[in-house]
Amino acid sequence: MRRPGAARPRLLPLLPLALALAGCSQLEAPPAPAERPADLLRAAETELGAGDLAGAAAGYRLLVETHPASAEAAQALFQLAALRLAPESPVRDPQAALEALRRIEAEHPGSVWAPAAGAVLALARTNADLERALARLQAQLDEIKRLDLGPDG
Repeated sequence: MRRPGAARPRLLPLLPLALALAGCSQLEAPPAPAERPADLLRAAETELGAGDLAGAAAGYRLLVETHPASAEAAQALFQLAALRLAPESPVRDPQAALEALRRIEAEHPGSVWAPAAGAVLALARTNADLERALARLQAQLDEIKRLDLGPDG
């Protein structure tokens, strides 16, 4: 006849493994540090500091795509707009820059970046108005030259 506790010594070494396997399916791993908005922002700023403008832009875009409501997203949008406006930037895209600034105003109106975004947008509107006025003046000047010189000009 077998004693009631006789099988326990053979199963006892398997108990930690069984518990570990059972627990793995129920526990969720904490997010990787690079997934936090602050870490993504820091990584993008590191790229920017190293002179990798395209890498920085990619980092800012990743942050905005993965954490659009975070406070860091407003800063990332502003930095992305600045990169897209910079003449020497490989990611230059003025229209996309203006859209990023509009997103700050719409999605992050209370952020510290909203007033700066509004100011840059106001300057962009003023610049567009000035460019239209310049084009009209150039057209008028061309017409005056044409009339002054006459048909033989």
